[in-house]
Amino acid sequence: LLVEFDEFAFDVIAPKYAPSDIQYNEAAVGTKLKAQDLPTSGKRLLDGITQKNPLETLTVEEKQLVWMSRDLLWQDPTALPAFLRAVNWTSRLHIAEAHKYLRVWRKPLYLADALELLDYRYADTCVRELAVKWLDEMHDSELQQYLLQLVQCLKYENHHDSALSRFLIRRGLKNPYQIGHYLFWHLKAEYHSLEVCERFGLMLEEYLKYAGEPSRQLFIQCMTLKRFEFIAEKIFKAKHTQTPEQCKKLLRKELQKLNRDLPEFMQIPLNPRWKAKKIKVDKCRYMGSKKVPLWIVFENADPSASDIVVLFKSGDDLRQDMLIIQLLSVMDEMWLRSKLDLHLKPYKVIATGVNRKGEGVGMIEIVLGSETVNTINVENGGAFNEKAINCYLLQHSKGENLRKARETFARSCAGYCVATFCSWNW
Repeated sequence: LLVEFDEFAFDVIAPKYAPSDIQYNEAAVGTKLKAQDLPTSGKRLLDGITQKNPLETLTVEEKQLVWMSRDLLWQDPTALPAFLRAVNWTSRLHIAEAHKYLRVWRKPLYLADALELLDYRYADTCVRELAVKWLDEMHDSELQQYLLQLVQCLKYENHHDSALSRFLIRRGLKNPYQIGHYLFWHLKAEYHSLEVCERFGLMLEEYLKYAGEPSRQLFIQCMTLKRFEFIAEKIFKAKHTQTPEQCKKLLRKELQKLNRDLPEFMQIPLNPRWKAKKIKVDKCRYMGSKKVPLWIVFENADPSASDIVVLFKSGDDLRQDMLIIQLLSVMDEMWLRSKLDLHLKPYKVIATGVNRKGEGVGMIEIVLGSETVNTINVENGGAFNEKAINCYLLQHSKGENLRKARETFARSCAGYCVATFCSWNW
């Protein structure tokens, strides 16, 4: 057993321990205002500070006001980030005072608000542990929605072993076919990065060590993706030297080889609930875009379900696509919670790592039975025909169904317009 300890140029001296029940010293930690001490204008100013955009910095005066008003704020969950930004983290007395309030601070109404406390600005262990404690109350379906951000928050932890890393591994092992599956792929998508490879590698190792059967399924998925990478690379090279027919034959030949090595069924990285059997080689093709993505059709393991169709991309970083789709999903959920159905259909996207050239690799869900606006315009008089969409709806719907189709289209247009505007300005 080889144990290597950190080496430092000078002696490391730990500060004297400050117990959590340290006596209150007004001179050391500053005055505490009572409700009657704050005029109406002061209360309005305080409300404005606590509701400030998280990306905006607080002025020295604003920090002083928030710190003095801590006795008035602890019952307001939304005020916690502002309070933490007002703490003097270089003073152990201030830190002890802040920890005292953390123990009684009211939990946020929406647990997702606790995500902000895992930002790089909040390095204090007690703050991050409190955030994890609140997030642990999330249902798996809600937790999955924010898993992408939680994996990014791992980068801001002071140590590999943290409350957040333990929380993610524990929840992943409790539900390997939902949380564990996406945790694996989010970690693997950035494992190639030198800044995080050690931390993410340790987490992957720890998860796979205890995952059991799900780890075998993930191994099969990884091996299949590697084969797809190899095939995509061959087709990309062949496209520049061979005819389209020769490229099609090459694709079929390589997919048939892969088919012989596939197990009885496998999960698809896009969704662990999708179980596929063999590849339907005759229905597969390569696309004409620059990176030559592969259109892959799997036979569904469920005989009553339709085929599983995905687009495999090698050479494109899909992490930004994942973020945009996630924003759409979160907005859709917020609207549905307010009983506003705008008929959004965010398709699934997942980044799975990088290829041999260091370029992004991933999969995109193909939404079957859909048509692009461009195709509809071309078939109905061109982009300048204002009635093109209406003509298309008339061709495919009659009577009451036509009214519903028009309403669905109008609602989805409204939803995607707002979502696109928010994403663009974010």
